[in-house]
Amino acid sequence: MAYYLYQSLLEPKNPGNFEQWSNPVTTAALNQYRTSSNLAVQRQAIYTLEKAVAQNLPAIPLIYGATWFEYSTKYFTGWPTAQNPYAQPAPYNYPAEGIVLTHLTPRS
Repeated sequence: MAYYLYQSLLEPKNPGNFEQWSNPVTTAALNQYRTSSNLAVQRQAIYTLEKAVAQNLPAIPLIYGATWFEYSTKYFTGWPTAQNPYAQPAPYNYPAEGIVLTHLTPRS
C-alpha cells in the first residue's frame, strides 16, 4: 500500500524519515489519509504525497517491504503460496510463524 511507503519516508517523527523531511502539506496529507475511510479522500491524499515526492525528491525508495523466506516441500507441505497466501511466512514475522506451523503436514 502506497500510504505506508510515504508514511515511513515523510512522517516527521518516523524513524524511517532519514532525510528529516518536515512539510505541513505532506503531514496533512498523511493525516488525511489515515483518518478517512473515504476512498476519494485517500486517493487525493496519495496524489498530494506523490506530487511532493516527484517535485522535491526528499527520498528515493529503492525497495519497500521486501520479505525473504525459503522453504522446501521435501518433508512438509502446506506452506503459504501465491495461490494460498494465508500468512507471511518469514520466520521472524510474529505471529505468522505459528500460523504457518499449524498448516504444515508431513509429506507422506
